[in-house]
Amino acid sequence: MVAGIAITFFGIYGFGQRIMAWMPLPIIMGMFAGSILIYVTRMVEAPVTDASVAEVTVAAYLLGRGLKNPKLPPMGLAVVIGGIAAWLWGISRPPACRSNCPI
Repeated sequence: MVAGIAITFFGIYGFGQRIMAWMPLPIIMGMFAGSILIYVTRMVEAPVTDASVAEVTVAAYLLGRGLKNPKLPPMGLAVVIGGIAAWLWGISRPPACRSNCPI
């Protein structure tokens, strides 16, 4: 919580830009890559472990592409429909909670 408040404070008052100008770009990019690595590996692993949700999400994306409606972006449709599918199949709950949670 404290880190989130500090980051928000630094962003509002422009300290982030000063820090980025002071630090070498390869170090900043390496820190960013390290911070998102776990999410990228989970994203690659998800279609294998949760194929049904991945299929519904891809189908929603392709549907959005086929509709060609500028007010309905395909990626937004895929995120919403994929999130609903994950919720319906109970995949969005923590692993220890998938079988015996009150929700």
